[in-house]
Amino acid sequence: MKVKFLVMASLAAIGMSTSASFAQTNDSETLLNVFIADDLLSLEATVIQLEQPITDAELSFDSAEAVFLDAELTVSGSQGNVDSLSTNLDTLSNELAGNQTDISRISSEIDSLSLQIQTNQADLNLLTDQLAALDSQDPTYVDLENQIESLGAANAGLAGQLENASTDLEVANSTQASLTEQLEQTSAQLNLAQQTLTETQANLDAASNELESAANSLAQLQGELDAAQNSFNTESALILQQLSQLNPEQNDALLRALNDTIAKGDVLALSSEDLTNVLSENFDGKQIYDLIKAYEEEAKFLGIAQKLSYKADASGNEKLLERAQKMLDKAAFQKEKFLAKVDRRGLKSAQKAAKEASKEAAKAAKEASKEAAKVAKEESKDAAKKAKKN
Repeated sequence: MKVKFLVMASLAAIGMSTSASFAQTNDSETLLNVFIADDLLSLEATVIQLEQPITDAELSFDSAEAVFLDAELTVSGSQGNVDSLSTNLDTLSNELAGNQTDISRISSEIDSLSLQIQTNQADLNLLTDQLAALDSQDPTYVDLENQIESLGAANAGLAGQLENASTDLEVANSTQASLTEQLEQTSAQLNLAQQTLTETQANLDAASNELESAANSLAQLQGELDAAQNSFNTESALILQQLSQLNPEQNDALLRALNDTIAKGDVLALSSEDLTNVLSENFDGKQIYDLIKAYEEEAKFLGIAQKLSYKADASGNEKLLERAQKMLDKAAFQKEKFLAKVDRRGLKSAQKAAKEASKEAAKAAKEASKEAAKVAKEESKDAAKKAKKN
């Protein structure tokens, strides 16, 4: 942020440049520079005053923004972890339910196989008893042997199925235990992840508040700078407009009165309000001289007071402060003295103008009276002539 750049931008905004193209360019630029000199110093002081705070505020904003973005990424990561663990937990829950269904099915199958084996074994025992009671020559002997053999083979097959089913059940139970353990671990991890997400979200909220605060601080400082810039632009534009409205005598009177100030490069506390008075009250050359003299006297004694104050601060001499105060009082007194002269001359001018107006009115009335008398005389003569003829 450069003061020179801001000032040049301000001059450009009001239509001024080193090669301005409007009427009375040199005089207008000279007078404008004098009238805005104190405003320019004020703007420069404001810029310098705000430069470091704005730089610090920008750094704070950048830092807060970096923290906020990092917090956002952390929250995003935490949310992703919670979502992933939730999905895993749902998957494990479904697998656990499916495996429980398999356990129930296998258990039912085992119960059915065991019952079938028991039934077959009972039949086998009955046939074996019947076979033992028969003679080997009995016609039904061989048939019973075949039935016994068939049931034995059937039971052997069922026993094999039962063994396989028992093995499947052991595997299913083992899987169920493993899934249950995984489910518990994942549930614990999810609880921890949710706590982490809550913490990171709180950090994000805090970072967001800090970022908003930094943005507000920066905006406030920038607003102060913009206000100073706009104030300078407005005042400069108004002064430029007012200068263009001066009559040639007022323009020349200002240049003559400000000759020493321009030569020395002094800064006077002139403003658009002074030009408003010049224009509205139609100041003459003497009033303009006294107006400028008021501000020159003020600037002279304020400058002395400032030097005395600096010396007092450096030396600790309180008498210098007393002298500085006297110079401040002198500055105010001299300014008021010359402004009073401006007012008195304005009053005299107004009284003179009123007197002239009164004379002109009396003269006009006298002329009107003469004219009326003349007309009356002529009318009287005409009436007398008509009466004589009759």
